[in-house]
Amino acid sequence: MGGSIAHDLHRRRREALNPFFSARRITQSLESELRNQTSQVEKVFASCKDNGQVLNLSDLYFAFANE
Repeated sequence: MGGSIAHDLHRRRREALNPFFSARRITQSLESELRNQTSQVEKVFASCKDNGQVLNLSDLYFAFANE
């Protein structure tokens, strides 16, 4: 049987961490990286369109997610 801390103690500890996980903070820290990756994806789409190539979206999404 496992034990856990009291709800109030957990809530106080979690409140101390909340600013680090706010949507605004995440957006600010990742915005430039997401813009760069999106730009790269747009270039790949444009290149394939210009060359008449078929684009494997699975590979593209895998690369985008793992960069």
